[in-house]
Amino acid sequence: MIKRNYECPRIEISQIELEEGLAAGSATVRTPNASNQVTQEWQQDDTDYRVIEW
Repeated sequence: MIKRNYECPRIEISQIELEEGLAAGSATVRTPNASNQVTQEWQQDDTDYRVIEW
């Protein structure tokens, strides 16, 4: 059996600075069309009544 020297427990803290936030890459930007109008389209699915087990 090899005996090792005792090392005291330690806590390390890392500070991370985000550029724009957690969801910065999840947004989609749509530019205006030829008439310079911005359109919004919402896709609405049927209501889902499933029971989902967690």
